[in-house]
Amino acid sequence: MKKLPKAKELFSDVDISKSFPFELGVLNNIEGYNRIVSCFGEIKLASHDEDYQGDSRYVIYDPETKKYGWLQIGWGSCSGCDAFYGCRSYEDMDALIAELYEDIVWFDTVKDAIDFFISHNWEGDYSYHEEKQREFVKQAILYFTKEYMLEKEREDAAKAP
Repeated sequence: MKKLPKAKELFSDVDISKSFPFELGVLNNIEGYNRIVSCFGEIKLASHDEDYQGDSRYVIYDPETKKYGWLQIGWGSCSGCDAFYGCRSYEDMDALIAELYEDIVWFDTVKDAIDFFISHNWEGDYSYHEEKQREFVKQAILYFTKEYMLEKEREDAAKAP
């Protein structure tokens, strides 16, 4: 497993004594989740619902493993319905970071990612009714298709005399 940052390092610019719970407005949950997810790799695509509750969706690239990943995080507006807002200590935040990392669906190849985004039963997911969800899936398919084409071009160029 990847060495994950500790919350104390990741949120060193936040005075924890004044900001737990985070819902005091020092850092909102989407900013917090973005900060956490960016430690898992490069964020290639991101989409966030624009309501008091919803989801954030990410396509991540880990340059160390050369794998792409997909992560979807459900969030809310208070500590009772949002894991980030519910953190009361660095230890809680460390556990959340580890849990989010474990929730990432990693793909061995770009083709695997394309196959997943095309064949997954999105209509059966709880958030498919959200336009942002459907748009994200389309963007992910387009992104991975372009990456696949670039991979093939690089392979062909490497084979050329």
